[in-house]
Amino acid sequence: MDIQIKIKEIDLPEDSLIYHGLEETHYRDVFQAEVVSEQSLQVEEIAVLFFDVFPSWFRFLFKIRNIFAKLVGLDSVSGNKEDEEKLKRERETGERVGLFNVIERTKEEIYMGENDKHLNFRASIFLKKKNDHYLISMATIVHFNNWLGRAYFVPVKIVHRLVIPLLLKRAVRKALSP
Repeated sequence: MDIQIKIKEIDLPEDSLIYHGLEETHYRDVFQAEVVSEQSLQVEEIAVLFFDVFPSWFRFLFKIRNIFAKLVGLDSVSGNKEDEEKLKRERETGERVGLFNVIERTKEEIYMGENDKHLNFRASIFLKKKNDHYLISMATIVHFNNWLGRAYFVPVKIVHRLVIPLLLKRAVRKALSP
């Protein structure tokens, strides 16, 4: 069965946690997947799958990002066993989803983020059900704390706008697959 998933860019949902997430934002985007399904979807499942469906080329780009991040003093994931074990424990206790700290969660939304000396980042996965339609949104907002944060985000923005719709679609498809 071929699952039809429509992705479009929308405004931040006013009833989401991320809507008031940062006092001032310099960048924001929201991509929304719409799917018709009788199968039940949960926001937690979509959030976990979102970070589990990275294509290999994106994992490679992320390794390059971590090298660059270390050079300019941004937080990065080292990849060593101790860090991976710590991240795994935090994910299991619900403190983290993927690489990000969970700030708040509701039945419909997981609101995550990180603060860095160069930029503050927030992300949200928001799921609404209307009859047999699911609307699943991935929102991102960023506040630049200085010029280095702004410079760092120039190439990140390009990749981000390409990969987020892809990851959202892959996560929803995987959640709905038998």
